[in-house]
Amino acid sequence: MAPILTIDTLVARSDIKIDGALYGIRNNDEMSVLSGGRLRHLTQRINALELASGEDTTDDDKTEYETLTAEVCSIVLDAPVEVIAKLKSGHKVDIIKAFIQLRQNGATTPGAQTGRAKQSLKRTGAKSSRS
Repeated sequence: MAPILTIDTLVARSDIKIDGALYGIRNNDEMSVLSGGRLRHLTQRINALELASGEDTTDDDKTEYETLTAEVCSIVLDAPVEVIAKLKSGHKVDIIKAFIQLRQNGATTPGAQTGRAKQSLKRTGAKSSRS
């Protein structure tokens, strides 16, 4: 008789190479409900700042954007704080986009090829297959 439930506690991750060192992108399955909720909240705020960006963008908006992208990176990337701190804004956004792309493709395991993620952080309106 087949088991009614199979649980795998070993997590396989895709990697991002930063200055020659590999750091794993966290898998959805290893995030707590609170971390997932926090991640959604942060990315929504990042999206709002991106949509509102323009000539009237304030220094406070720019500072908030930098803070939020660093916090999201610290959630999705298993890297020391010092590594995340030295990343430029574009690097952090690329990491976030890579995480989103892997999650949308259902490929948060090694071997998934992302190259330079191209999609926007903006919501598409598509429903997730995860409830």
